Amino acid sequence: MPLPLRYSLIELQGEDASDFAHRLFSRNIKILSMNEGVLSLFLSPKAKVLSLFWVIKREKGKTFLEIILHT
Repeated sequence: MPLPLRYSLIELQGEDASDFAHRLFSRNIKILSMNEGVLSLFLSPKAKVLSLFWVIKREKGKTFLEIILHT
């Protein structure tokens, strides 16, 4: 039986949104083109996976994190 999913959307705004996301997550966010996305990880300081999510660059100065969590 599949696990139920929870879904969240987080929007990062501002000139440094991509730089901020790039420093926190496991993928190179800075190289994304408009409307391009990558699957990424948020890791603990000990490199344990805390979350798996999509990072999507929608428009200049805006980066979206689409987070799907298993409960």
